[in-house]
Order: sequence, then structure tokens, then C-alpha cells
Amino acid sequence: MAQSTLDYLLAKKNLLEQELKNLGESADGYQRATLHDNPSLELRKNGIRSELTRIGNLDRVEIIFPRQDRGSVGLGSQVSVDYGDEDIETFTILAPDDVAFGNRSNVISDKSPIGSTLIGRKVGETVICNLPSGRDIKIRVKEIKLGDF
Repeated sequence: MAQSTLDYLLAKKNLLEQELKNLGESADGYQRATLHDNPSLELRKNGIRSELTRIGNLDRVEIIFPRQDRGSVGLGSQVSVDYGDEDIETFTILAPDDVAFGNRSNVISDKSPIGSTLIGRKVGETVICNLPSGRDIKIRVKEIKLGDF
């Protein structure tokens, strides 16, 4: 996970825990009995609990830094590709959490069809990527740079 994503998630988790506390519940699930019977309040608290569960435990997160090796595509690389139409697209390959929670554009997951196809490839290589739609696309690696995150 990129440091910026971790910082964002820690701040969001803190805000959610504070909101839950303000709504009458501690982060460990203790509820004030007087607020328990309000359905809309319970709905909001359940939504917050769900978001906190989705964020999960951030204590053991491994921080990803921009990849220094520009000899091949890897996690943390910024890659420029051509799909055969000479229209160049540039994106950074990061972990799924950075794509789901990050606040940045031009990022794809290393687990996505295109991201996983490009991992390990070198400048000048052309590969075929199988998309979930069943369509195959040809991708040529034009440039590999340090990730921009």
C-alpha cells in the first residue's frame, strides 16, 4: 500500500470511529441503550461499522515505494503503453487497496487483467491481454518510469 493511501485510511478510520462514538457507541461495540431504538441511527451506525470492517487492520501494512528498477514493469512502476493505435496511455501499477481507497487517477491494480499482464514486461515488448469481456487486446510497453504516487 502506498503511504498516501495508508495516511488517508488512518484519517478516515479515525473520523469514522469518532462519528460512531458521537452516535452513542464506542469502537468496541458498546451502545448506549437510549439510542438503540432509533432505526435511522442504527442504520448509520451499521454503515460506519461496515466501512470500518472494509478498512480493516492497518497495523501490518507493507508500504510500497516507487519502483527504482526501470528494467521491467513491477508494483510501483509508472508505465506508458500503446494499444496499437499510437494513442499512449500512462498509469501507475499499485496494489488493489490503493486503487479501491486511493484518491488518485491513472492507477491500475497489479491484480487487474492489464496490470497482471504487464508485470515483468520490458520496454518494447508486446503482449496480448485477455479481458473479462472475452476480448483480447494487444499492448506494447513504451516506457517505464518511477511510479508517481
